[in-house]
Amino acid sequence: MLLKSPFLPKHAFIPKYAEVANAYGAAFAEVSATKYTVVSLTDRENVLENIRNEAKGEVSLLYKVNPSSIRIVYEEIIPYHYVPNNLARVRVTAASPWIS
Repeated sequence: MLLKSPFLPKHAFIPKYAEVANAYGAAFAEVSATKYTVVSLTDRENVLENIRNEAKGEVSLLYKVNPSSIRIVYEEIIPYHYVPNNLARVRVTAASPWIS
């Protein structure tokens, strides 16, 4: 469908069902929870695993989804180089389909 508007190019094309595109995307959206913390990474793997489990637990608790469907979708570790005890800021995001 061609749309006539002074703000769009002369031949702007709007796809059929464009008005429901956001609703379609929202229907397939996932729920998530993010865990931010500053920790010592002297025992790196155990600390990171605990933070991952906390993020997964928040998703499970907040949204009542199947724990087996929860996965880690983002992980960021930013070390503080000039601070003792090997400190780092850690951000972990866990997500799951809304319906599991």
